[in-house]
Amino acid sequence: MRNRRRGSTLLEFTLTGIPLLFMSLSVVECSLAMFEYDSMATAATVAARYTASHGATCALGGNSCTVRIEDIANLIANNAWIINTGNMTVTFTDTSGSTSCTLSTCQTNAAQFPASTANGVGSPITINLVHKITNPMPMFWPPKLDADDTGYNLSANSTQVIQF
Repeated sequence: MRNRRRGSTLLEFTLTGIPLLFMSLSVVECSLAMFEYDSMATAATVAARYTASHGATCALGGNSCTVRIEDIANLIANNAWIINTGNMTVTFTDTSGSTSCTLSTCQTNAAQFPASTANGVGSPITINLVHKITNPMPMFWPPKLDADDTGYNLSANSTQVIQF
């Protein structure tokens, strides 16, 4: 009688262990995604506030407060330290149009933002960050042939108005 029940513990552990493993991995993956989103949202807010506070009439002792895209990109990189910024796309939007670049390319862009024609009091500026999170789950099953199941995009943006 005892020999017939010998493998039941192993079978029960396998049947409960696999779903438990997937649930644990899912909780960890969602937690990391939330942490990365929070980091991106903070970086976008800090960058937009920095840009808006160096507005149209920002001049201290005759100094120009011109903000360049590379200054904002470095600020984003410093505040989004948890994220691999190599695949982050940044879009800078003001009333004259928008500029998009990867963060590493933006860190060498010396163009002024907002543009001198859009740097007036009351002008809105928007900074949008998009980062692709790589999903490790496809290693357990093959992805669909007609879709890219290797990850998903997280997006965070902040809009500020130049106050002074």
